[in-house]
Amino acid sequence: MTAIVPLPAPHKKNWRDWQHAQPPFQSPDPRFVLRLSSPEDFPEIYALVNSIFKINKSVAEYDWIYKNNPYGSALCHLVVEKASGNIVSTGARFPWPLARANQDMETIQWGDSATLPELQGQGLLSLRIKHTDSHPWYDQAITFGLPNQASRNADKKYNRPVSSQPAAFARKIVDWRSLLVRKGMPDYLAKLAAPVATFVNRPSRRKQGDLRVAPIYNFYQEHQTLSLDYSRSENFWCPHGAQWMNWRYFSHPSKKYLAHGVYDGDELQAFSVIRLDRDSAMLMELIAPNNHLSQILLDQVEYVAAESGAKSIDFYGGKNWRQWPALKQQGYFMRPSNLYPNVTSNHCPEALLPENWQLLPGDSDVF
Repeated sequence: MTAIVPLPAPHKKNWRDWQHAQPPFQSPDPRFVLRLSSPEDFPEIYALVNSIFKINKSVAEYDWIYKNNPYGSALCHLVVEKASGNIVSTGARFPWPLARANQDMETIQWGDSATLPELQGQGLLSLRIKHTDSHPWYDQAITFGLPNQASRNADKKYNRPVSSQPAAFARKIVDWRSLLVRKGMPDYLAKLAAPVATFVNRPSRRKQGDLRVAPIYNFYQEHQTLSLDYSRSENFWCPHGAQWMNWRYFSHPSKKYLAHGVYDGDELQAFSVIRLDRDSAMLMELIAPNNHLSQILLDQVEYVAAESGAKSIDFYGGKNWRQWPALKQQGYFMRPSNLYPNVTSNHCPEALLPENWQLLPGDSDVF
């Protein structure tokens, strides 16, 4: 049996410690009770989120992030209706790896926030926020998220800090014909123009020499060492260890991820992870010590995406990510994203500056 590789930046406390440190704030509204979740609450929380957002996520999909996260179970602040005993509002947070340069830290990522529609506008979210802020862990916590515009509007309403700097975004067009038709070009013209656009935007294939590219089906110590060495930032970043990456990419019950490594003989030199989702793809990881190896992996990513029927490959991340030049050379178009890195921290003011963070697609539960 293969030994489990220790997690980088492990959390020293778990949900039981979080429950033991009870927040003093209680609901002034006699109809409701505020409390912290335990794993026994999760099935009811799943059903609540599904009903409110009219989705049909499976228990396995929820368990993946709420229960199976190697950094710990989800921490949910709940509003419970006294009369029925039912959970009517929930706000989840997920333990996440964090480091500042070489210093291990702890962080929590915002997750599902939901309130029954018939009780919205009655101050339940405000109660939850006050309950969260009064928790003894709050003063020493760093919490982050990548909210969309709707979530940002809610944060503004309740005077939560809101970033004005979107994450950088890149897109590589794989299927030019479909894009040109979507932009209004007649299909017969798009059919003629697409090969020209592909040729103009196609980088030359990188010579591999004695290097070979092969699929990865499990992450081990060699992948963790490479990831930590070539993802490290001088500011805030999320260390991706082997155990975490196996959970994040190879145990998801509904998302499809493919990983590839570049090898010199049997020695791993670089690796990538891509997510395939219908007609789109998302670059999740690109770990390489130099531009040449990055380009070999990006060639492979583009080949896999095209074979799967993806029309484009997307990526977003912090502006200080070391691989942006490789994406530009590969013909990725750059623009701002619609995701805004958002951080709360009472004890670490440097963490509040978005430019101090390196967040990548793997660092969000959305993907």
